[in-house]
Amino acid sequence: MGQVSTEEEPKNVKSKATEIMSKGKFPLGKWESNIEALNDDKERAKTKLLGVCWNKKDDTFAVEIEINETATITKRPMLKTLTSSYDP
Repeated sequence: MGQVSTEEEPKNVKSKATEIMSKGKFPLGKWESNIEALNDDKERAKTKLLGVCWNKKDDTFAVEIEINETATITKRPMLKTLTSSYDP
């Protein structure tokens, strides 16, 4: 969506997008935005977006991975751990 100059502009985009997608039989159910007025769940500051944690308040992403410390560190386990973050 990009930058907006007023608070009403994102609300208009949201309603217009919902209307257009509904016409194509693609109902939009949940909205996630760093603009608090657009969120359906205003209490939740963090959410998962394609398997990546998104802090909407700070507008930052975090990748959580588990590291098996007992395994021998070689290229294969390292690559497996790194690529697991891209598999939601």
